[in-house]
Amino acid sequence: MTTPSPMALRDLVERRLVIHLELPPGSPVDHELPFTDLGLDSTGVHALVADLEDELGVPVPPETVFDHPTVHALADHLRDLLGRDADPVPVR
Repeated sequence: MTTPSPMALRDLVERRLVIHLELPPGSPVDHELPFTDLGLDSTGVHALVADLEDELGVPVPPETVFDHPTVHALADHLRDLLGRDADPVPVR
């Protein structure tokens, strides 16, 4: 299986972030603004990583969101992580 493209991973993170920020579906999110500035709290972080784990099939610890605090940074990290993983699931 191939690793999802950077754009697909950014889209995935953005879609899930919109859900956990309770924004209208399809709302744009600044990919360079820190998650905390967008209003994501610790409960949202745990929900976001749970969704990403379900979608991607790899463990995503909550501290990952703090270490990679923007859509762009988190998507890049996930791409690196998936590149090391032997059997990720496709992004839905």
